[in-house]
Amino acid sequence: MKTYTIPLKVLIAYNLDVDTCIRFVLPDDQARYTVELDNDLGVKDKQIVATCNGREYLFHPDQPVTYPGRYLRQVWKDWKEHGREAFENWFNNKTEQ
Repeated sequence: MKTYTIPLKVLIAYNLDVDTCIRFVLPDDQARYTVELDNDLGVKDKQIVATCNGREYLFHPDQPVTYPGRYLRQVWKDWKEHGREAFENWFNNKTEQ
């Protein structure tokens, strides 16, 4: 299946209601990173905190990540309808803590 790149913030917004962890891969990378959405991790210094093999990494919300093409249309539709607002609420709440 063909994969595409989307901003990390779009992937997080699409999964906010159904997951507590978002797993993603950077383009041309084999490491799988995890963003934990329901605890103190999530945002630090206005960047998204992710972990891989016990190490912490910071990613800009617009960081491209890979995503399979099968659900791509639905992901972008969700982003346009309410995903942008959901992400901003999550991001701002995490930033203020």
